[in-house]
Amino acid sequence: MYRRILKILGWTGLIALIVIATIVLVEVGRGYSYDFTTHQLKLNGLVIFSSSPSGADISIDGKATRHKTPYRSTLEAGDYSFDITKAGYRSWTKRISIEGSEVSWAQYILLLPNKLTRNSWFSAKSGLNLLTTSRDHQHFAYIDASDGTVWTFDTGNHKPAKLYTPTAPADSQPVETVTGLGFSGDASRLLVSTQSGGTSYERLVDVSSGNVTKLTEQYSFAFGDLRFNPTNANQLFWLNSDGLRRIDTSNQTVSAVLADKVSAYAFNGSGQIIYIQSTDLGQSVYSMDTSGQNRHQLIQSVVDSPSYEIAYASYRSADVVAVLPSQSRTITLYSQISTDNPVAQVLTKSADDMTFSPDGRFLNYRDGQKLATYDLELNRTYNFKASATPYQSVTWFDTYHLLVANGNAVTLEEFDGGNPADLSTQFLPGLVTFTSGEHEVLVGEPSTGTAVKLDAVTIKP
Repeated sequence: MYRRILKILGWTGLIALIVIATIVLVEVGRGYSYDFTTHQLKLNGLVIFSSSPSGADISIDGKATRHKTPYRSTLEAGDYSFDITKAGYRSWTKRISIEGSEVSWAQYILLLPNKLTRNSWFSAKSGLNLLTTSRDHQHFAYIDASDGTVWTFDTGNHKPAKLYTPTAPADSQPVETVTGLGFSGDASRLLVSTQSGGTSYERLVDVSSGNVTKLTEQYSFAFGDLRFNPTNANQLFWLNSDGLRRIDTSNQTVSAVLADKVSAYAFNGSGQIIYIQSTDLGQSVYSMDTSGQNRHQLIQSVVDSPSYEIAYASYRSADVVAVLPSQSRTITLYSQISTDNPVAQVLTKSADDMTFSPDGRFLNYRDGQKLATYDLELNRTYNFKASATPYQSVTWFDTYHLLVANGNAVTLEEFDGGNPADLSTQFLPGLVTFTSGEHEVLVGEPSTGTAVKLDAVTIKP
């Protein structure tokens, strides 16, 4: 009898131990730990850091640790100041809130060298204008200010090549002036917009051969907002008074009107066009393929305006569209657009422009002297430090960094405005971009007199 009682007590104790261990494991999995000093449960969060280059030292709240990047650890929930340092590089610092049972990360830390390497790629004696970049950032096009000629520049050989020379004035013919440049998605062609005697013209130039197709004369259209299909260099789309149309240069055909009463359009990167069309119910947002088929209404009604800016992104397999009417300057973000009930969210009521990050997670928008980024994942807005002067340009450098031209400086800043790094104290508006692989930032800077030099600032080892 005594042995049976002991056996029952033993099994009962084992079961109780298993239950307690299970509870402990569950609570640890939820982020809890036990502080034997205070005899209290603490709620922890997971923090993950990585940096480029790696092997950087980590300090927390001013106290050095023995850890280096990449770093992964649990910390009690709360706010902490992190400093990442490495010999020969500028330090990185940020205050991060660690949430219990959640992951806080900074896998985007970019450490810039203390001394930035600068190489002058070339100089134009009379200046250069309209520095344009191909989508892969391997090719550039610009205008020589001395004679208006169009040049291309290949980052592979660092050699400028003359591509297009405007028609010289003859007799009473006015001079032709280049007003715009744009690469096709594969950088095989360059769209050159010009003006002569108050009339606009479009020229299509083959980058490898230099052959010129005079689109305006050949097709007899007054083009407006002419753009390449990002996935097909033979197709160009434009808006005119009767609607959205398409040219196919491979067979020299012009489509019928694909959609009428269109006030704005954009490509979504997967063979579809997103556009705003006037209907009996007002202004609506639609999508269709580049042949004009498979038309779908995405948003029944948007704010009425003479013109719009549209931005499309896909983040974690969810499609979103941002609409910026020129009149109200209000950015509305529409999510769940593939459903019958899209969700509208107003982000700001005073925006000048907007652009999604490459992966679609962040939407950055500019308002003169103000800059902000909306985080789709965390549903949070980051307001940058107010600027004393208006921003000239803002470009996504990579998924987590912005290239900002403002006042008298070009800076590289994180998506939330953190850790701004000065790259240049002199620049010319419109002459800031970066190379393929995001290793160098190109800055057009004034040289002697009217000369302009294009410097490559190396920022990655």
